[in-house]
Amino acid sequence: MLRQQEQWGDAADELSEAIRFDPDFPYSHGLLAYVDCWLKDGAGAESEARIMVSARPADPVAYKYLGLALDARKDFTGALSAYNHALVLQPDYADVYYDIGLLMGKQQQWNNAIEAYRKSIEIDPNRWKAFYSLGYAYSHSGHSAEAIEAYQKAKMLAPDEPTIRQNLGAEYCNHGQHEQAIAEFTELLQMDPDWNMARLCLYKSLIAVGRVQEANQVQQEYRSRGGDGDAP
Repeated sequence: MLRQQEQWGDAADELSEAIRFDPDFPYSHGLLAYVDCWLKDGAGAESEARIMVSARPADPVAYKYLGLALDARKDFTGALSAYNHALVLQPDYADVYYDIGLLMGKQQQWNNAIEAYRKSIEIDPNRWKAFYSLGYAYSHSGHSAEAIEAYQKAKMLAPDEPTIRQNLGAEYCNHGQHEQAIAEFTELLQMDPDWNMARLCLYKSLIAVGRVQEANQVQQEYRSRGGDGDAP
């Protein structure tokens, strides 16, 4: 429960206590490896993951955790090897394809990231984070239309997630679809008035379509909520 609520420090304490009572239970080591990754303890994560791999060498989950740990240590070659081993054991492991996508993105290997995300989505088409990350990869590889499509699908799955709205609106703006961008940022600010970053992009799109008075009002709101200087 603590891990699901992202209370990582408390989760680490509870898992460490569980391991003290039953050091031979492999999944406690795997879960602690995952938590250690979030706590930026790459060495600890790798140590715990290798314990699980040693105890369960035919378990793809063990290699997933090892991949995450090696990724946290910036051993990208080792992480990819661990992920690929997990896929040998379980070829339809959507989570691992997603993790590979993240790994490729960290190295700015956007085409490889796109391929991995698409495989993850093919296996499990109901995860908004996979579509969101696919959109991010498409955007950074210069494929704006494909990025918009991926973000739209992410939005359908998670309509209340503000990061999707922000990136979709920004992609609309960059693609010259300013009316769509205005609608997206307006909805986002209705959902979360404190999401001040949206006002920067909303200002730009309002200026682009000649709605200068509204743009100036957005700029004033941006400043009043702690924005630094003028909107561009």
